[in-house]
Amino acid sequence: VPRQEARRRLDVSSEDRVVLFLGRIRPYKNVVPLIETFRNWEDNHARLLVAGNPVSRELTDAIEQAAERDSRARTVLQFIAEAEIPAYLGAADLVVLPYETIMHSGSALLALSFDRPVLVPERGAMKELQDRVGAEWMRTYAGDLSPDVLESSMTWAETASRSTRAP
Repeated sequence: VPRQEARRRLDVSSEDRVVLFLGRIRPYKNVVPLIETFRNWEDNHARLLVAGNPVSRELTDAIEQAAERDSRARTVLQFIAEAEIPAYLGAADLVVLPYETIMHSGSALLALSFDRPVLVPERGAMKELQDRVGAEWMRTYAGDLSPDVLESSMTWAETASRSTRAP
């Protein structure tokens, strides 16, 4: 889905800087901390889309409560049909997967298959995946996700020189 069409479908402005979390939502995937970190990122044009199906009602409630505190954050907490995935990825400037623990990530591979830059923690096999696809497509961070990491990663996503297709 072309960017403008994807954003129209999701009611996102063309001027917005869109951070996306997409996938099955489990506690170790750190969606609540992502929302809290995003809330501390002072960028009026930044938008956070969280799309996926949480594994429990408690997790759903925690995500909804965190997102309610920031009008720039939007959640779609349900199974995302395969036909809808291209619109979410097409609208995103940066896919952020701030997992607490990670060996591999189907969501990272999916984002890359849609030619979207990805930000992940420097854990598990993420460094090896970055080595394989290139630092222009995948960025890692050490420690906890912070507003500064979000800002610098969004700037990287918007300005890095990369081929039109991820390897």
